[in-house]
Amino acid sequence: MPKLVNSWATSVLLKLARLQVAEKRSQRFLKLAAQARSRITEVSVEETVAAIKRGALVVDVRERDEFWRGHIPNARHLARGTLELEIEKRAPDPATEMIIYCGAGHRAALSVDNLQRMGYKNVRSLAGGLQAWIGAGLPAWRGGYPIED
Repeated sequence: MPKLVNSWATSVLLKLARLQVAEKRSQRFLKLAAQARSRITEVSVEETVAAIKRGALVVDVRERDEFWRGHIPNARHLARGTLELEIEKRAPDPATEMIIYCGAGHRAALSVDNLQRMGYKNVRSLAGGLQAWIGAGLPAWRGGYPIED
């Protein structure tokens, strides 16, 4: 994959992602996410890149405004609040390979846990979320376009 994010954009996106995650954390929420993590599979950035090359569906479960500020290229947006209602339109086959991510991995863990309960068998969470993706120097898009100088 070509590197489309410069170092300044990377640092800004990481700071935004960290601020968004820090604002939303609570001890009960973190405990719930940890419980979900014990029932799901998390994958690394490298494993996510390999899944994308295989054609996996990549789903961003953050809020729409977070998605438009920066997301993994070609990711589909399905906010966590509507994921269970809308997923069958995007992935009618429960064997569809999916990578779910959010800002740091907490909301994605909860989402994957629910999707598994809905019968999806090949769904995993990107460990560390968008923070890990950007931290690895991989490209991010704002809106539908690459983030560049």
